[in-house]
Amino acid sequence: KAGEKAGTQAGSGGSALKFLQDDSFKQLTDGLAEKDGEKAFRGARTLKGVCVNLGFDNLYEVSSELTEQLCGREIEGCQEMYHKVEECYNKVMAALQEMADQTE
Repeated sequence: KAGEKAGTQAGSGGSALKFLQDDSFKQLTDGLAEKDGEKAFRGARTLKGVCVNLGFDNLYEVSSELTEQLCGREIEGCQEMYHKVEECYNKVMAALQEMADQTE
């Protein structure tokens, strides 16, 4: 339900659906996989900013916490928070995909 709520909070469906093409989560994921703290931080920070602009409150909160953890560009100890971001991100993406399917 959190993902559905996040999807409907966005107000403007068109703007929210653009999130489906946003690559900040991929950048975050790749940065962590590559052990590149700078790349992971940039991805988390961008994700946080996009979420606050679109009103995805739940995803904003967890991505903001992860951004804080990564501000020193150290990825050690970030996996637990990353998994919270990933879970919330997947819920938002599922809700947005459902919205996109309904508008086609």
